[in-house]
Amino acid sequence: MSRENTRADAISKGAHEGEREFGLREWMSALPSGEHTEKMATFDTKITSMRHLPGSAAKSAAKAAHRHGYESLSKAESFYVEDVEGPLLDGEIDRARAWGRQLAVSMTKTVS
Repeated sequence: MSRENTRADAISKGAHEGEREFGLREWMSALPSGEHTEKMATFDTKITSMRHLPGSAAKSAAKAAHRHGYESLSKAESFYVEDVEGPLLDGEIDRARAWGRQLAVSMTKTVS
C-alpha cells in the first residue's frame, strides 16, 4: 500500500493531483474496529517485470482489514500489467472477470 512519499513520486510522474495525502493506507487505518458483518476482497496490480518480488498491496490491505474485524471473501489477488501505465497482460481481464464472478457467488452464499 502506498505511502505519502510514493504517492508524491507518482504525482511528479503525471498522476492526478489530490491523491498525495490520503490513500488506501490512511483510509483503512480510519476503519472502525470490532466485529463486522460486511465482507471484503482485495486486489492489486503488479508490473510483470516485478512479478516475483515479495510483497503485495492486496495482502497488506487484507491483513489491515482483518485487524479491524473484517472477514475476507477470497484470498488477495494480483493482476499483472505490462508497465506502469499498462496495459493489462493478455488474459488478465478474463482472470479478473472470473475472480469477480467467484466473489459474487461467495457473497450469495454468505447471504443465504
